[in-house]
Amino acid sequence: MNMLKACQLKKHHNNWETGQNCRCMIFGFPSYGHTNPLLLLSAELVKAGYEVSFYNTDMFKKEIENTGATFIDYKSPTAVLSSQPMDCKTLDLEALYEELNHIHDEVWPTLPRFTENVDIIIHDQFAIWGKRYAERNNITSLCSNTYLLTTPHYWRSNFKIEKLKENEQLLDEFVNCLSGSSANGIIVYTPQEMQMVQLSADARNIFFLGNRFASQYAPSTAKFGKEALIYISLGTIFNCDIELLKSLIDYFGNTKYNLVISSGNNLKIHEELSKLKLKPNIQVHKFVDQLKVLQEASLFITHGGSNSLYESLYFTVPMILFPQMEEQHINAQKMAELNVGYYIQKDGVSKARMDEAMNNIKQNWDIYKGSTMLLREAIIRSSNAQKVVDQVNKLLSKNQRPPAKAVGM
Repeated sequence: MNMLKACQLKKHHNNWETGQNCRCMIFGFPSYGHTNPLLLLSAELVKAGYEVSFYNTDMFKKEIENTGATFIDYKSPTAVLSSQPMDCKTLDLEALYEELNHIHDEVWPTLPRFTENVDIIIHDQFAIWGKRYAERNNITSLCSNTYLLTTPHYWRSNFKIEKLKENEQLLDEFVNCLSGSSANGIIVYTPQEMQMVQLSADARNIFFLGNRFASQYAPSTAKFGKEALIYISLGTIFNCDIELLKSLIDYFGNTKYNLVISSGNNLKIHEELSKLKLKPNIQVHKFVDQLKVLQEASLFITHGGSNSLYESLYFTVPMILFPQMEEQHINAQKMAELNVGYYIQKDGVSKARMDEAMNNIKQNWDIYKGSTMLLREAIIRSSNAQKVVDQVNKLLSKNQRPPAKAVGM
């Protein structure tokens, strides 16, 4: 059953007029790592005939509208703040959950009270307001999970969430949020080879979307010589470790490597780095075209965030990983296991640690490069946006809900 027939059947069941497109609401989270993957799906749904309303902050308005979706601003002060650079002290799970609930309280009163024209909701794993909205209104929903697949038990066992343990219901909701658990299905962006957990052959609730670039860019062919290009970025939001960046500048200032550093949105860090007397082989920019730089880079020194991870692997650039948040440690651990990156687990950096990391990369360059090529191939092979749209259509044809009622506000 195709998408239009599925929607017509559903609307006939609910005495709605036939002939109208299915309507999808996407609730994003305002960061590049969480929003970029959903842009591809939004474009594919629009192409298939869906009317897509995409909630996010004004920061992503242009990119969302370019997919053909209708952009809707959260108009949430907390959501806007969450897309700005954060102090390192805020990088803990309990602070994150508190922030998500603040956004929920600001967004919830603005959501439509009547949902008769909403066929499916797709929400980011952090967009708990989208998940709650779908559950309260009995709307079919999918969770966009930008992390590597884990389980709620994994988060309970491996990370400190002490305060939430006082409220089992809240804790349960949060670990489900972190693991991307969803009753109707999970959209993932990394192939089976990269996952933390093995998927069963009949895991029909896992929708693999893949990389938004498909196969439109060629991989980097750069070698790892004495004057190789090394790209450094700690992300656009959680990029608060000025001492790490200074240490890396000091270290590479005594080499012939060509260093390109992106300081991101953090103006304080950019200003401090701009005051340094940089060696000729080092450039610091507030923003760079990351895709273009990675096409020419030999090595990527990164925090291990989802967006950077996908792009580095897509361009087959080995990594040195300095994770700053919990899920980045998960990513770094997995990348080290897959021989595509060197994981520096302890805080800070020293000459000895960097010597060890750089020597490891140089001595095992062929292994690292070969492994990134294999994962790039897996990403391209598994990427199939049309298949995800087909899965969404089948899901809609099965999950017909009773007439919608006003949302309790």
